[in-house]
Amino acid sequence: GLGAMNTASIMSKMTYFKKAQKAWIEQMFHLYERIVFKGKIDADGQIADKNFAYFTEPYLSNLNSMYVRPIDFEYLKSLKPVSSRLYELLGVKFYGHNEFIQYKYSTLCTLVPIHKQKALSRARQQLEAAHTELQHTEFLKSCKWISIPEVKDDWYIRYEPGDRFFKEVS
Repeated sequence: GLGAMNTASIMSKMTYFKKAQKAWIEQMFHLYERIVFKGKIDADGQIADKNFAYFTEPYLSNLNSMYVRPIDFEYLKSLKPVSSRLYELLGVKFYGHNEFIQYKYSTLCTLVPIHKQKALSRARQQLEAAHTELQHTEFLKSCKWISIPEVKDDWYIRYEPGDRFFKEVS
């Protein structure tokens, strides 16, 4: 798992904030600078007695600046699977953008994960129960499907945070 994570890249665009420069980071980087596995030789020439993962500077800086979002674990556990995954995804994004955020439906399909539908009616039906649950519990104020000009079989979904979100972060 660590090896696979080490090859994944993060494309930061209005996601990671550099506190010292008071600016958003817009660059591509990896999560780990290096990984040393148990039994292998580390940078000091010693044999590692356990696995070590060293975060890259942009990620470590963000962690050390305490840019984290509180999560209501009991609420998370109470949600159905698709709702809980949306809670995780949307909560992090709402934390930096309080008015609304929007995802492409196709992007959500890969992140949730759910099977992409070609018809808007089927796509809406697929997420309806999760949207209803999150609105009923006041995590979402609203969600709106928006067509994408000249794009077939994909839509934006605009989410507005609800009272529960604002109570969690206050």
